[in-house]
Amino acid sequence: MIGLAMLLGGLGLWLMSGEIRTLALIGAFLVPLAGSSTETLIPAIAGDRVPKNLRSRALGLINTAGDLGATIGPFAALGALYLNWISLGGIYKIGGILFGIVALLALSPSTSAPPPASLQDAMQGTFGGGAARGGGMLAQFAELHAKIIV
Repeated sequence: MIGLAMLLGGLGLWLMSGEIRTLALIGAFLVPLAGSSTETLIPAIAGDRVPKNLRSRALGLINTAGDLGATIGPFAALGALYLNWISLGGIYKIGGILFGIVALLALSPSTSAPPPASLQDAMQGTFGGGAARGGGMLAQFAELHAKIIV
């Protein structure tokens, strides 16, 4: 799912780098789809794949990396524009290429977990090694939901 989101985001940035306004507008709608989906999926995936005793550290690193990128990126881009090192379209193309690289990594078999064989497996957290670490996010949600209902 993250790979697909990154492909959409990369396509959106690439479309925004062109001079056809209609395509740039379509690209401007695709990029936020990629951003919002990854902001929700990455912590959920980390919750399923990271051992329970390291989840706080992993989520802290994920959020710190995102904050650093959000802080440094605009300054680097605006600085490059100001110094005439690159055009705005070039910045969007670089962003599209980076999204594409992340999409390739996310879609590669070495980084993708196999899907659960069944809903029961998903609830028990057996995909991504979740059961060995006390269950996945779905199992924790089901347990919380059961406590609320009872």
